[in-house]
Amino acid sequence: MTTTTTTTSTKKEDDVSPPFLSSSSSSPTSTPRLSCSSSNSESTTFISNSNDNNDIKELDFTTTSSSLSYSNHRNNPNHIAPIYVDIHAAPSIRDAQIRNAVQTICYYHFSKQEEEEILELQVKQLGGGLSNHLYVVSSSSSETTTSSVLVRIHPPDTFSSDSSSSLINREYENKIMAILSSLHMAPCYYGRFINGRIEQFLEDVRPLRHDEVLSEKFGGEVARALGGLHLVSGIPRHEEEEKEVVEEEDMGEVVGTIEKWMQMAQSVLPYNQKHADLERVVNITSFLEREWEEWLYPSLFTSTTSEEEKQKEENKNVYSEKATSFLRQVVFTHMDCQSLNILTPLSPPNNDNNNTTATVKLIDFEYASHNRRVIDIANTFCGCCAMINLCPNYSKEYPSCELQDDFLRAYVGKVAPALAMELDEEEEEGWSVFLQQARMEVGKHTLISHLLYGVWSIVQWGNEGCDIDFDYVRYAELRMEGYLYFKKRFWGI
Repeated sequence: MTTTTTTTSTKKEDDVSPPFLSSSSSSPTSTPRLSCSSSNSESTTFISNSNDNNDIKELDFTTTSSSLSYSNHRNNPNHIAPIYVDIHAAPSIRDAQIRNAVQTICYYHFSKQEEEEILELQVKQLGGGLSNHLYVVSSSSSETTTSSVLVRIHPPDTFSSDSSSSLINREYENKIMAILSSLHMAPCYYGRFINGRIEQFLEDVRPLRHDEVLSEKFGGEVARALGGLHLVSGIPRHEEEEKEVVEEEDMGEVVGTIEKWMQMAQSVLPYNQKHADLERVVNITSFLEREWEEWLYPSLFTSTTSEEEKQKEENKNVYSEKATSFLRQVVFTHMDCQSLNILTPLSPPNNDNNNTTATVKLIDFEYASHNRRVIDIANTFCGCCAMINLCPNYSKEYPSCELQDDFLRAYVGKVAPALAMELDEEEEEGWSVFLQQARMEVGKHTLISHLLYGVWSIVQWGNEGCDIDFDYVRYAELRMEGYLYFKKRFWGI
């Protein structure tokens, strides 16, 4: 999570696709497609199904020039510069290592002409990151091709040197970032080094506040931005998920993620026997593990139903069934769409108080994966509560029915216009029944958000390599409290 910002530009650069992607021919009105060649010579197609030509608006994920020559690091997650940045070194040494990474990977950003030497670079640390250390590298010269880049440095992982066994699979994250960068759906991916990467720094923007996410001004745009991501198809799953061929109903990747993180949470306890917070952590971990195994997983991911539940299903209206079926479809999800990861421009007209809506863009895709769309929406609704500030008021801050309905209408209109049209044509039932069921479905899935990030926080607490200043134990407790609150509110238990 971060509070980074983007350079606004009206001049788009030429598309630079990842080396493992090649643009297929298409007419101006066709869907943009990118082909990914894998090691076994098969190809995967990445499709941005958006038909809205005004998605980018003023906040654009492009750089300021279309005539730059790019290094072979650009949009290439497989090319890793042999540079390691030691975040624990003296500031002068650390900053020198960061400058070296920038000069190696994206030198073209900080020279007046290609043949000239790189100008002096300044390094400034940013706050706000809970999964990375963030630094902005810039040049004071107005004659350079761009002003700043963002450097993300990943904290050391004490669990495993294998990325797939870590809290965040950095190999997968870099692959996804390169793909989304090439689709202009994420900040420009300039390249990576051993323990981090460099990307476009987003200037003259700010993150939303938690109480703005579903507000009248921003809610519809957030819904459409999230919907735009959900429309991207063909993105590969995590490798460990691909190995398991499941012929039953697709539950998404969150089930495997929770179980993996549960194991990691249990593994940190023996190494923290003398920690002052150990008892609190043990209680939280035991509670979340018990809830997952004995109640939440069976309730949301198994088909076993009681006679009473079967009767309720039989009595459902057709539009109630459509809501459940639609929301449980598995799509490519963000999984961390909360206020710090939603940016909007600082300058008018977007933030003019007289405007009713404003442009937004999503950033930070560390936890992106394939899941039910309802889980991503539920996680976004949970983010309207002040959990990052460690002071949520769940009963007051969770979005009202009216705000939820506005969000869901905008979302359905973006991702399923035919369904939206069908609901519009039903005067009496249509939207009313659909939205009532959708709100309940989203509410029930808020428990996934609270359990998932409660476990995440325990793992972060136990990771000795993570020295980010944040009260992870208190955050886990608040997530557990949220779980209990929404379990009673939406499940009546």
